Amino acid sequence: MKKVVLFLFVLCAACPRTNSQADAVTQTYWLGWYEKDHKVGYMQSIFQAHADRFRFERRGKLTTEMMGNIVTANPVTVCNTDKSYALKDFDFIMSTPGHQFHVSGAVRGSKIQMTVESGNQRQTSALDVEGPVYPLDALPNLLRSRDMTPHTKYDLLVFDPMVQKTSSSEIMLLGPDRLTLRDTVFAVDKFSAVLFGVPYTIWIDSAARVLREDAPPSSVMLLEPGADAMATMPEQAPPDLMSMFAVPSSMKLENARQLRSLKLELNGIDPKSFDLADESQKILNAIPLQLLIAPVSPPSVGAHVPITGETTATRPTPAVQCDNALIIRKAREIAAGSTDAAQIARAINNWVFANVLQKGTPSMPSATDVLQTMEGDCNEHAVLYAALCRALGIPCKICVGLVYRDGYFWYHAWNKVFVGTWVPVDPTFGQFPIDATHLKLTEGEMDKQAQVLTVVGNLAINILEAK
Repeated sequence: MKKVVLFLFVLCAACPRTNSQADAVTQTYWLGWYEKDHKVGYMQSIFQAHADRFRFERRGKLTTEMMGNIVTANPVTVCNTDKSYALKDFDFIMSTPGHQFHVSGAVRGSKIQMTVESGNQRQTSALDVEGPVYPLDALPNLLRSRDMTPHTKYDLLVFDPMVQKTSSSEIMLLGPDRLTLRDTVFAVDKFSAVLFGVPYTIWIDSAARVLREDAPPSSVMLLEPGADAMATMPEQAPPDLMSMFAVPSSMKLENARQLRSLKLELNGIDPKSFDLADESQKILNAIPLQLLIAPVSPPSVGAHVPITGETTATRPTPAVQCDNALIIRKAREIAAGSTDAAQIARAINNWVFANVLQKGTPSMPSATDVLQTMEGDCNEHAVLYAALCRALGIPCKICVGLVYRDGYFWYHAWNKVFVGTWVPVDPTFGQFPIDATHLKLTEGEMDKQAQVLTVVGNLAINILEAK
């Protein structure tokens, strides 16, 4: 399970290709990175003005505990923009011990052409765009370059290389403010922004420096001298981010993995922002919001592969490379000649559970990478399972939400697979179907995972009935 997704959204930076290192650095500054007052890392931001372009570079470090292990992630993003701050090209690298994820690309007409390299595999793709698209890290400079009316909403199309997607994002100037950092008072402008469904509050000075950035549930970036930003807090061990943001349960559940029905009341969540209702999860009441989770079992007579009609859940994506030769070969090996979709889906679930080592890893989930390393947390299990199923023509989606364990609901990712009907399964737990403590909030990949983390600080879960 991966609590760092949202925090890497905050840390993701843009660092353009260096064509002329002789150019003077126009501006550089550092931000310390905190989660619930725990120091977890830093970010360095560098801006260069070239004759024909702007260059943004950010590089950072995150150190935390995941599943009992101390893990470190080093993201670096590079992007060039034109003089209006519209994206020209980019590079993004996420490095963790034993893993490297690299995506690069450039705007070509009405498309962003991209190449993803992970697990010794390379994949190309194209993303359609209409009009100018702006990289996340150019936003402070872009906002400072515009004459914005306070409390007026502005829509911008932004691009995040980490998820290789664009999003229509809402920006608002809240007005002038004064911010005190280390006994120094700064005159700033305060902005609100909704980026990929995640709300931010950002304080920017007249030099387009970010002095503070807040994101839910409790992520804070603060302007600091470089040495202080990179320094750890010696009195604190790296925090376990998963436990910091677990949602307490109103009651302790016995035999949680065997439960087949769970009735919940949720407070602190806007149901219109999430995918709460499906075959296994019903909305019983809107106010107060009540759900019944009763996972669907596979049909007694299943469909045969390949299954047609559910094409959106059979296509390859940058993380789910179901068209990769190694993925296809492994899927056929696991299927062992069977054409029964339910039998194959169960066999793949058992294989992933038995063979992929459960290990906290703040890397970018990639099916080909997981197949090579054979380790990862719930996100890695889910993307590999989806890729193996799709490789054989079995529609498969990734579900993101919370799961009960030891008195709390924790961030989790699992799958649902179409074998004549949609059946929720969990390759991390080896469940086919899942138990009823899986609370699905949405479906999707990295862009959706960050959205889930925005609610955990406000969400309250009251268990009404468990069977």
